[in-house]
Amino acid sequence: MPHVAVRHYVMGDRCYDGATANDIAAMASITRSGMAAGALGFTTSRFYGHLDKAGSQVPGTNATADEIMTIGEALAELDHGTMEIITDHLDQPDEQYWIEHIARQTGRPVTALVASNVSEKVWDLAERLPYRRPCRQFWPLASAAPRTRSP
Repeated sequence: MPHVAVRHYVMGDRCYDGATANDIAAMASITRSGMAAGALGFTTSRFYGHLDKAGSQVPGTNATADEIMTIGEALAELDHGTMEIITDHLDQPDEQYWIEHIARQTGRPVTALVASNVSEKVWDLAERLPYRRPCRQFWPLASAAPRTRSP
């Protein structure tokens, strides 16, 4: 379930703005329904390099932690699913807080694409989260190539 598409579906042209409590509840409901129907997981982008065709950051880039945690918690009610994240904020305590919250509340695996120069805090987060068979709950996935941005 791509956050961008779910956000656009629920919010329409407002998808680039802040979400209301009703918007967030609707996004969580749609995610839960999609997952129950067989979706593999939920994915969100908080990477400033992901732009839409107009050159704007994709919807959800600046979503609040509350929005992402509420949507992520939809996985707790299911017996499958994973959450995937790409973010420019993985070293930030606030970002790590909601990632840890989702992993602990749902018991589902969370993966995050990280840059090769990410700090050790990310690996510490992976170690803090419990190993639940058949896999670890948080998987930082490092790219072999550095991310670059166009000027």
